[in-house]
This record gives sequence, structure tokens and C-alpha cells, in this order.
Amino acid sequence: MVDIKLLFEAPEKVISGKLHIRPLAPLSLVTSMPGAYYRSQSAPSNYMIYGMLENLFGWHFHSDIRSNLLKKIKKELKKKYKYDSIAGTSAVGFQTLLQDHLEVLNPIVSPPILVRYDDYWTQSMKRTDEQVVHANGTPNLDWKLIDRKYRLPKDEKRKIKEGDYKAFFKKNIKQFPTYYTTIVNREYIELGEDPFTKGCYQVAINTTESVWQAIEQISHTPLAPSYLGNSEGWVQLEEITI
Repeated sequence: MVDIKLLFEAPEKVISGKLHIRPLAPLSLVTSMPGAYYRSQSAPSNYMIYGMLENLFGWHFHSDIRSNLLKKIKKELKKKYKYDSIAGTSAVGFQTLLQDHLEVLNPIVSPPILVRYDDYWTQSMKRTDEQVVHANGTPNLDWKLIDRKYRLPKDEKRKIKEGDYKAFFKKNIKQFPTYYTTIVNREYIELGEDPFTKGCYQVAINTTESVWQAIEQISHTPLAPSYLGNSEGWVQLEEITI
């Protein structure tokens, strides 16, 4: 894992460079959680670039750990360098640790899009407010509950009454899966090549010496697979240039 101590260094973005990112699979670059249909952008958002790099750095931190780290980083930067942090949160709740030490410059140069298409995508969600939506969407169930579930009273259509199932869910909530699944339509894009992009997204950045050195390191020996949009959208950090 790349040492997080570089996040406590002075946020002096003295190096300007470019990331060349090659898609290895169709991408779905969705920046918000719209509901029934997930439309893809043509290029990744700044937060997607941060997320890709942090994944390559091995920074797989729970949101609570991220929040605590950001508090410490902001406090240290303010105390030592009189710097007011600009770290923010994406529309889907992702908190990046890199934003104070790496700036993504827009627009991101994109390869040509060959085709757009829709596909079904399984989304994991959580709803534990005593609603049967969560219980009905879980394909797996603790084996201890199966017999008890099928003994619940049923209506004339052989369906468990909603009120009874809601009470059953509330009483046994810890034995239900943490997430339930639902199917949504999601747009994907496939990219081609042209003489200018050579099939890669070109992302201009300003960053610190330490972060640039970390990017150079992981470009040769990544610590995890890299992706954009969702975990199916595998990409490769093919080249970095100054």
C-alpha cells in the first residue's frame, strides 16, 4: 500500500502531467444514482479518477475511516501550512483523500465512442426500516428462518400477508442479508481508437512530487485492478507523461 503520510505533506502541486488510461472493457460512467435508468457519461468524472488512483494505491478504506482521516488531514494542513482543505464528496457519497494534493484538469480528452447500449445491472441496496422491500429482494436467507417463514399465515393467493412478513423481518432482521438486490437498466459505452487518443482517456493533472512518484510506482506495479464507473469497467493506466 502507498503510505498515506504523503497526504499530510504540503499540498504544493508543482508537477503537471498526464495520465493515459486505456479501457479494457465496456464502461458505464454514471455519476449519480438516478433510480430506474443509469445513463453513462462519455468521460469519467474527476471523482472517478481519484477513486481509480486510490484503488491502485491500495487505499481500500471504509467510509468511517475515510471521514476520520479527512478530519486529521484537514486539521494538519491548516495547522502546518495555513491551507484550507478543498476535499469534497461525490454525488454518490465517495470521499476522496487525494483532492488536496492532486487536481484533475478538465476537460478529459476522450476516445471516440463506437456504440452505446443498455444492459441489465444488479444493484445492491439496503433498506432496514422494517419494510418488506428488503426482505423480498434477498435471494438468500438464513436456513434457520426458512421453515419459520413458510409457516407464516398466507392469503387466498398463497402469499404471506405483508403485515405478518414485516413483523417477521423486524424480529429477525439480523439474520437477513445486509443487502438486497434489484435489477436496473444501465447504459454502457464501447470506445474506439483515433490517431490522437490512441484509444486512451487523456487526463491532465497537477500534483505534488510525492503523489507523482506514487503514481509512477503503481503504474508499473499496481496494487489492485483499476476500474472506472463500476467494478466491471476495467481499465489500465497505460502511460504517464510530464
